Amino acid sequence: MENTCFVTVFVTRNTRVAGGKQAELIEAATDKAAERERDRRMREINSANEASDKKEAESRSVPTLGEFSKTLWMVYLKNKRVKHSTVDSYGSVLRHHLSPVFENKRLDEITPAELSIFFDELGRKVSTKFILNIYANSESCSRLRWNMI
Repeated sequence: MENTCFVTVFVTRNTRVAGGKQAELIEAATDKAAERERDRRMREINSANEASDKKEAESRSVPTLGEFSKTLWMVYLKNKRVKHSTVDSYGSVLRHHLSPVFENKRLDEITPAELSIFFDELGRKVSTKFILNIYANSESCSRLRWNMI
């Protein structure tokens, strides 16, 4: 009669499924073989979970445009001793043009293509001079953002 050994492993994966826990039954010829297979699977699952945790942590560390404009951007402008009227102008541009489109996007998710489309559409509504001012403002944000990330 052939012996079969079973080891039950309760696995918690980084999923948004209710509970996120499931049982896996590992079948092997010996207890030692079952334990080796269990250990191999646990290393694989832990590695996947750690990668997922790292990705989540990175995404939380990069602010959205809305968060950035209310915190780091204002500190930057203050440290650069930008005139109050210029700060007001930048704030107006953010509120009326940039925030409606990008406020909830993380800074590392705003692509050059999206900005090109944004400026193209904006060009139909405002003067070229105004677009250049907004572009200069967004370039300053971008330089500060890359120094921060």
